[in-house]
Amino acid sequence: MPSTHRSVGATPRQMRGPVRAPAQPVRLKAEANPADTGDGKAGSPSGRQVRIVSDEASAMRRYGVALLATGGAYWASLVLWPLIDPNAFALFCAAVMVSSWYGGLGPGLLTTGLATYACAHLLASSVHSLGFGGPVAVRLGLFLSAAVLISTLDARRKRAEQERERILERAEGERARLEAVLHQLPGGVVIADAATGRILHSNRNVEEILHRPLPPALERYEEYRGFHPEGRPYRGEEWPLARAIRTGEVVAGEEIDVVRGDGALTTLLTSAAPIRDRDGRIIAGAVTFYDLTERKRIELERAELMAREQAARAAAEVAERRAAFLADASSALAGSLDYQTTLASLAHLAVPFLADWCKIDMLEPDGGLRRIAIAYADPTNAELARALATCPPDPRGTHPRTKVVQSGRSELLPEVTDEALVAAAADSEQLAVLRRLGYRSTMIVPLVARGQTLGAMTFVTAASGRRYDRDDLAVAEELARRAALAVDNSRLYREAREADRIKGEFLMTLSHELRTPLSAVVVWARLLGNGKLDATKMPRALEAIERNVASLTRLVEDLTDVSRIAAGKLRLKTEPVDLWEVSAAAIVAVRPAAQAKGIRLKSILGGAARRVWGDGGRLQQVVWNLLSNAIKFTPEGGGVEIWVGLADGRAQIVVSDTGRGIGPDFLPFVFERFRQADSATTRTHGGLGLGLAIVRQVVELHGGTVRAESPGEGQGATFTVSLTIPTFRLDGAEGHEAPGKVDAPSLEGLRVLVVDDEADARESLTVVLEQCGAVVTAVASVREALGAFARQRPDILVSDIGMPEEDGYSLIEKVRVLEAQRGGRIPAVALTAYAAPEDRRRALAAGYELHVPKPVTPEELVTAVANLSGRSAA
Repeated sequence: MPSTHRSVGATPRQMRGPVRAPAQPVRLKAEANPADTGDGKAGSPSGRQVRIVSDEASAMRRYGVALLATGGAYWASLVLWPLIDPNAFALFCAAVMVSSWYGGLGPGLLTTGLATYACAHLLASSVHSLGFGGPVAVRLGLFLSAAVLISTLDARRKRAEQERERILERAEGERARLEAVLHQLPGGVVIADAATGRILHSNRNVEEILHRPLPPALERYEEYRGFHPEGRPYRGEEWPLARAIRTGEVVAGEEIDVVRGDGALTTLLTSAAPIRDRDGRIIAGAVTFYDLTERKRIELERAELMAREQAARAAAEVAERRAAFLADASSALAGSLDYQTTLASLAHLAVPFLADWCKIDMLEPDGGLRRIAIAYADPTNAELARALATCPPDPRGTHPRTKVVQSGRSELLPEVTDEALVAAAADSEQLAVLRRLGYRSTMIVPLVARGQTLGAMTFVTAASGRRYDRDDLAVAEELARRAALAVDNSRLYREAREADRIKGEFLMTLSHELRTPLSAVVVWARLLGNGKLDATKMPRALEAIERNVASLTRLVEDLTDVSRIAAGKLRLKTEPVDLWEVSAAAIVAVRPAAQAKGIRLKSILGGAARRVWGDGGRLQQVVWNLLSNAIKFTPEGGGVEIWVGLADGRAQIVVSDTGRGIGPDFLPFVFERFRQADSATTRTHGGLGLGLAIVRQVVELHGGTVRAESPGEGQGATFTVSLTIPTFRLDGAEGHEAPGKVDAPSLEGLRVLVVDDEADARESLTVVLEQCGAVVTAVASVREALGAFARQRPDILVSDIGMPEEDGYSLIEKVRVLEAQRGGRIPAVALTAYAAPEDRRRALAAGYELHVPKPVTPEELVTAVANLSGRSAA
């Protein structure tokens, strides 16, 4: 900032003595540099250039001017004396004025003294005497006073001007610095005149922030569009600068949403204050504003990051708790092989971590549900828990639990409404219980293991008010998966134990059944061999040997049949078969045994449509096994009845007896291999327990079904074989024309969908079926099969089980959920290389009507498809 120096006036001592140099011989005189920014760095491009001036030279110049002025006035007075004698002081007054104006007080006083002396000399010369008279002395005194006054006033004026220049220079420097500071501020600054609204100052950031130039004066604030945080627009008098100028309000940190010149909306942090004069009057107003858009974006991003971090931390904590819960559940599931005890522990573990109520229901063989565990968080709900101890029936199938068990898919109800309770309740009593339970949210997840639904777990929130979400459902499904696996492992363990027991019992029984006839054969043979047997007893011996050898032969044949069935190698020799003829032949074979026990054997012919397509020998074996079994378990004097006829559109053979009956515990296992109700050493009936297993396998190979019924022990039993009546005409059938020998049934017009991933298998199956008149569509995957269903509903489905990506179980599951008109109830054959008994059970449980092991002969394939066609006889 430029600085000015001020002269130091001469003192009386200086006037009386010579001028001495000051203590500081030099001083700095700063000259303003146009590029000065006020940092005061000498010699720098942005600083000031400093010129060194000698104080002695300056004093000599000032006093020299005084001497020159005085000398000039004296010389001029001498020259002009005749003309100015009365006004001789005028020129010396001018000299005093020049000296004091230029040099200050010291040179002015010096000139005053010299001028007084000169005037006295001139006046004395004019009167030719050096003495002074009264008038002259007065004139000199007046001159001296005037000269001193002039010097003093000039000196003061000089100092005032110098001070003014210094103030102006300082103000200019301060202004320059202020402008530099304002331009460096990150925000916008506007200073406006209070009276006119004229813009007194603004920095460059104003236009950069507002994206529009400022007008010369802020007369109409309505030109700017601003909004309060709640969205209300700013009125003209509400703008901070207007309030500061009009009311003197100091506004600090007010956020305003402003529409910029380019139309974008930005948020400004605005502050405003009035500028007052010495008297407190508002002369201007200043407003500063900062663009918060970027800061808000950063703050929003930071808040989002923090929220995500907190959410991730919370999720990690929840995941840790859930993992610990599942680990505890796994420990509980591994703690016992008794699945009921295990599931009861699991239900109590789920409360209250996952639910206020937890119920576990297991699927029964008859399709019903049995509740095996219930847990609750509030001990006061014990009475309500007793009301929920049994799973209520759902005859309408409207309860979500029933749907979950049927579909194998979970149900999530984040909020349970009263309408949902009304729809789920079977009756008013159950509805009252559900309302007392206080449902808030519920999840029902299936217990599925190896593709088979075992039951369902129900989780309910009530008093806690918790709302389930997808994360909760995922935990529940994982818990149910582990529970189902534990239940299935327990079942497999029990089955393995049971299989070991049955195997041991079978081997013991087999040994007994083989050794008993062999013993008789060996004894009689040795008696015959050593010639010690009476001739009268020889026929009896030969009869005994023959009878026991026949018994052994039957045992071997049964074992061979079971082995073939298990390996999938039992083949049918199919032809038209008259069920009455088959039954009559079996009756002839068992009549001696019935007569030996005094059992009444009665046969009834139920009507027409008794002919089927099948293997006559195997069907006779079925009837013989059923009759033999009935005779074996019927006491002397009892009765056995066989009925052959038509029922429910199917051919049926019904064998009933008045024997010992079947207990409810053994009834589900009556067709299992090697299973016998009485396997003790004290049993009263022999046999290996293979007959009924062979019956079921042979009947199912014919596309039929067999079932056993018994009111209980001591009340007899009834076995019903049901076979499909073929839609094609059979040679010699009653009411049918006899076109001659029939080699295979006709599948004329039957739409068959074949699904197999092997191209050769698809081609061979297609050729066999088309030769019998079927319309075949062959596809290689489940996806293509479902597409075929969408295009045209087939009549029969023949599918492989083992296929890539999705197998035959997945296909039948997706087919069975279709509506009936779209093929949801289509008869289906599982044609597969998986031929083990458990594979057969799984295929039938999955939804297939028939399990046919590979390799299959053309006759077996055509017979199976024909028997499952389901159409009435032509």
